Amino acid sequence: SGINAEYGGWENMVKRLAGFARSQPHAAYAVFTHGVKHKFTYFLRTMDMSSYLIELDRIITEELIPTLLGSPVSQNERELIALPVRMGGLGIPILSTLSVREHSTSLLTTRSLVNAMRVQSSSEFYQDEMGARDLSQVLEQRVADYKDHLIQLTKSLDENSTRLLEQSREKGASSWLTCLPLQRYGFVLNKSEFRD
Repeated sequence: SGINAEYGGWENMVKRLAGFARSQPHAAYAVFTHGVKHKFTYFLRTMDMSSYLIELDRIITEELIPTLLGSPVSQNERELIALPVRMGGLGIPILSTLSVREHSTSLLTTRSLVNAMRVQSSSEFYQDEMGARDLSQVLEQRVADYKDHLIQLTKSLDENSTRLLEQSREKGASSWLTCLPLQRYGFVLNKSEFRD
C-alpha cells in the first residue's frame, strides 16, 4: 500500500542520515530536526500511524542517535532526548508516542470545521474561534505534559545529570541547537564540538 512505501522510504532516509552523521553530526541533526521530523509530523497528524512507527523509532534510537552523539543511549536518555530543546532535550521525538498525540490533536482542533462541513454551515468566525480555543487548550496541555514527564525523568537521574539538565534548560543555553549550521556565519560544529 502507499503508506508502506512511504514508510520504507522513511526508514531508508533515516539510515542514510545516520551514515551522514558519522562525519557531520551537526548537519545531520539539523536536517533531522528542521526537515525530516516535520515531514513525519504531517503524516502523524493526518493518520493513526503508531503501529507503523516502532521499527522507525528503533532505527532512530539505535542508529541515528548513537551516531550523532558518539555512543548508545539508555531508555531514560532516549526519553530526555525526545524533550523539546527548551526543556533540555534534543527535540528528536519518539515517533510512535508522538503519533498518538499529534493525531488526536489534529482531530480535536479541526472538529469544529468538520462539523460545520457536515451541516454545511458558513459560520467561519465561530469555526475559527472554536479551533483557536481548542488549539490553545492543546498547547497548554502539551506544555503541562512535558513538564510532568520531565519531573518523572528527573527523579531517575543522579545529582550530576540533574544539574546538567537544569543548566541546559536555562534561557538561551541550548539555542545553538536550534540554529542552522551555516558555514558563512561560523555556526558549523565539528564532531567533537557537537558531541561536547
